[in-house]
Amino acid sequence: MKLNCDCVRDILLLFEKKTEPSDESHKRFLTLSDFSTSLENYSKSEIISAIESLSIANYLECNLLYGEGQIVSAVVTSITVEGYDFLEIIRPKTAWEKFKSVISRSDASTFKKIVDIIMELI
Repeated sequence: MKLNCDCVRDILLLFEKKTEPSDESHKRFLTLSDFSTSLENYSKSEIISAIESLSIANYLECNLLYGEGQIVSAVVTSITVEGYDFLEIIRPKTAWEKFKSVISRSDASTFKKIVDIIMELI
């Protein structure tokens, strides 16, 4: 499955929003179910892939539960310093659209390649 870049960005933005103390429904962590409910336009597999990629890149701290060789549950507990740095780069919608345009024309198939492209553009 190809990594959905919009899903990656939306996961970071949603986690930041839902864990802010100023949010009425403030939480200390978000589960896979929380992401699936809030990000209805993405499939569960897209969300899992994005969370796993963000975790491997050390942008999210989370607990992943595997069953039969695949992730069956996830609890995201925080965005790392590196994750916040990345989020600040991709947060502006105009910058994000520019990044996506370049990424879509590339052969980027991994999260690392996507991040490398974005870092070259800034």
